[in-house]
Order: sequence, then C-alpha cells, then structure tokens
Amino acid sequence: LYYIHGHHIEKNIGKSFVRPQTDEHGNFSLVSFLRGKNISHHTLRFIAPDGTFAETSMQSTPHVYSDAYGRTERGDFAISHDHHLAQFIHTHQNSPVKVELIGKDGTAKLNLSSKDATAVVQVAELSKLLQAQCNLEKEHREIMRRIEFLKQRIRSDSIRGIIEKK
Repeated sequence: LYYIHGHHIEKNIGKSFVRPQTDEHGNFSLVSFLRGKNISHHTLRFIAPDGTFAETSMQSTPHVYSDAYGRTERGDFAISHDHHLAQFIHTHQNSPVKVELIGKDGTAKLNLSSKDATAVVQVAELSKLLQAQCNLEKEHREIMRRIEFLKQRIRSDSIRGIIEKK
C-alpha cells in the first residue's frame, strides 16, 4: 500500500483522522480512524463551507479494536475510479472541509486539515497513474499474446508450404 508520509498510524496515535491510500493496481481508498467512540460508521461525508458535500458509498461494518490508547473504530472505504471525492476535496483544498463519519449509532465530525486534503489529492493522482500503468501492462500482455499467436501461425504455414512443395 502507498500513502503519504505523515499519515502513518503511529504518527496519529490517539487521534481521529482519515488516511488516503492506494495499492499497486491503483485501487484508491480512504481509511477512517475514530478514537473513543463507537458509532459503527459506514459512510464518510466531506462538507465544504458552502454546504456542498461529497460522500463515499456505504461500506460494511467497521473494525473495532482497543489498545493501550483506547478504543478505535476503523472504516475502509473503496473510492470509485472516477475519483469524484478527490476532485471535490481538490476544489475545496484551501477551505476548511469537515468530515462527517455517519454511522448507525450516531455521527462524528472531524476537520480535514489542508495537509490531509493535499494528501488525498496526491494519493488520488498516484492511484490514477498506477491504474494507467496496469492498463498499459495488460495491453502489452495482450499484444505479446497476439504476436506469439501470429508467429506460431506463420511457422505452421511455412512448414505446410515446405511439405506441399515436396
């Protein structure tokens, strides 16, 4: 997984926050960490100062765990390939964006710092590049498969031609 330096869990011990990440295939996701409360959050809503918002689709039940620092609820949110949420955050990057964690047992609100907003935008861009790279690799494999097929066909036609001449 790839994420921005400074968004390591150990640098945010005891805090509630949202961390963007992507894997090597360009699958972009947001991971939310809610400290101290258990609201069973299933949706993240990002709200701009003008009241407009973008939100994730509903996800499954979050993971809840306890450690020496208290109770933490973690939600994993896969973001669609169009990255509308990252575009929304990029548009409002210089404004104070609020993050609302919506759960079946209540809501919790966080402030998205400009550093966090920048991280979301940068990881979304990395995700797009990794997706493009994966697509190029798939196309390359398909082209190589077709070339190999054509080479085999040419060889078999050449052999057939030699046999027919005899």
